[in-house]
Amino acid sequence: MHPIVEQQILSLFAGRTHINPVECGPSIGWAEQTVYHHQHKNDFPIRQVVLGGRKKVSIADYVDFVLNGPNANPSDTPLVVKPGRGRPSHKAKAARKAAGGDHA
Repeated sequence: MHPIVEQQILSLFAGRTHINPVECGPSIGWAEQTVYHHQHKNDFPIRQVVLGGRKKVSIADYVDFVLNGPNANPSDTPLVVKPGRGRPSHKAKAARKAAGGDHA
């Protein structure tokens, strides 16, 4: 790892263990609203934890992302698939049935 860069990043947050995801935005080139958008879509590139009812990013995960990039450890980021809204169409039901999924 790059110890000098790591120390500089850690010094920015003055001993904190977790930070607000909005604070990560400028380093990945995102505005505040873009961070909120990606949080809502569950595709924020840095792993988040819920502390006290609020989503936070671990400083260790943040440093790892900054130094190694977004694909450093893809197994840590869960794949979240939200179901579509409303009643499934006939086409969607047939595709699900053909794939061996739910037979509802």
